[in-house]
Amino acid sequence: MDYSYASGFLISDINRTTTSQWHNLSWTWTNTLNYKLETGLHNIDVVAGTEAIKAEYESFYGSREGYVIEDPDYMFLDSGTEKILNGGSGAGNSLFSLFAKANYVYNQKYLASITVRRDGSSRFGKDNLYGTFPAFSLGWRLSEEDFMKESLPVISNLKLRAGWGITGNQEISNDAIYSIYRTDYGVDPTWVFDSGTAYDIYGSDSGSLSSGYRKIREATQFLKWEEAKQTNLGIDFGFLDQAFYGSFDYFMKETSDILIEPPYLAVKGEGGNQWVNGATLENKGWEFVLGYNKTLNNGYRTWIGDPNPDFIYGLNAVFSYKNFDLNLFFQGIQGADVYNEHKHLTDFTSIWRETNFGTRTLDAWTPTNSGSTIPMLTLTDTNNENRYSSYFIENGSYLKLRNLQIGYNVPEKVIKSLKLTSARIYVQGQNVLTFKDSKGNDQFTGVDPESPGFAYPNPTSYSIGVNLTF
Repeated sequence: MDYSYASGFLISDINRTTTSQWHNLSWTWTNTLNYKLETGLHNIDVVAGTEAIKAEYESFYGSREGYVIEDPDYMFLDSGTEKILNGGSGAGNSLFSLFAKANYVYNQKYLASITVRRDGSSRFGKDNLYGTFPAFSLGWRLSEEDFMKESLPVISNLKLRAGWGITGNQEISNDAIYSIYRTDYGVDPTWVFDSGTAYDIYGSDSGSLSSGYRKIREATQFLKWEEAKQTNLGIDFGFLDQAFYGSFDYFMKETSDILIEPPYLAVKGEGGNQWVNGATLENKGWEFVLGYNKTLNNGYRTWIGDPNPDFIYGLNAVFSYKNFDLNLFFQGIQGADVYNEHKHLTDFTSIWRETNFGTRTLDAWTPTNSGSTIPMLTLTDTNNENRYSSYFIENGSYLKLRNLQIGYNVPEKVIKSLKLTSARIYVQGQNVLTFKDSKGNDQFTGVDPESPGFAYPNPTSYSIGVNLTF
């Protein structure tokens, strides 16, 4: 139900029910062929493959107001009497790629790599669906040379490298190449200008108007991939067994045919928006990284909590019965401290404004509830309560059922009739269950100790799959 508020008082008794539903469907089909060869001082690794990706999105909603009975068992859309609204949207795109990569290493000193991709996107016109993107790199591990090891043992790593490549960008609207028209009934013209397209073309004044259409975007069939060509020259170095390490790079990057939707002249008229391949942008620069890899102890920066667990554990179990199989993977950590930032929202009314506080706030300190650890309700932060402190440190130990998979192997008789080598159907769930510490003064009060920041848990996902071998 929707309500309006002013000065803290309810000023509207309108009730409303809105029902919405949306579907996100995506699938990826990847096929790869790998070849490795190690002979003498030569090491070759080659991979080639294809990949197809398709994503579809669809949504719709319905809304009504004016319910006589405010009961969830009654408030379906058919029971509303006023403001019948509905809407929906949908979009989709697909990508098909061919790729190959070869790596060559000689004596762990000399390195070479070459990659080529050919990607096709549904977001471009039929004449520019595909783009080809090659790349290569060379490297020389000077620190592995005998003369370096003997004369400069203080150098633990020294590598020269060079690379060049082209990458593509297809991040535009799924409907960028099409002319888009939209119906627009407009608004009540009593108070504002009516920009709608509804018009009684027959002049009958029947009260039922044809909606008409408004142009939103102009078609363009000549869009093509945005390309970025980059050259990189660099050196990686390390001294004293990597106590000091770093890298130095010089890069040149030229981005051409940039995909943009620029503003247009007003004389072009309504609906002149259009995606185009725009100008070229060139970047040049230096990048320098320096690091130190030893512990500094000065005896002063007081450590609150220890994020390092006492131990990490896991269990992978496989069970089978006839043609069925069950795979379980449990993973957990014990003894790690985490910073539960969600407590800012559940315990401190002085920090946040215009937000919903957690139920823990109901147990805040009062003269009659002096044993509470939650501060007294106030909108004035006079104690800098947003600062980091041990109040937010909690036990981050957990045990999770990371993966659950139930499979069924199709009987051999059925496989042979389908001219297959094997066939398996399975249902899989990820992040299915979470067990966390719920006792003691340091118990975790958030949702997921693995992601304690503002209570955003790792999502649970389920999938259904079929493995076929020909």
